[in-house]
Amino acid sequence: MPLRLTRRADEVDPYKKPVDLLEVSPKGLVPGLKLHTYTPPRALNESTVILAHLEEYVSTDDQPPFPFAYPARN
Repeated sequence: MPLRLTRRADEVDPYKKPVDLLEVSPKGLVPGLKLHTYTPPRALNESTVILAHLEEYVSTDDQPPFPFAYPARN
């Protein structure tokens, strides 16, 4: 199932952070994900939260979001 996401990647000067980055990530850190499906738009700026959101977004009962099993950690 292909994701139909609009993405944008910008190169940012770490000393001159643009306002639109600060709207998504108040500390000016990356990654950041802006969700336009809400009014007003919401933002996620923690990598684990972004991955959990994407996993929930694409998962179905008959098809897991990733075609492999996670390896066991020792």
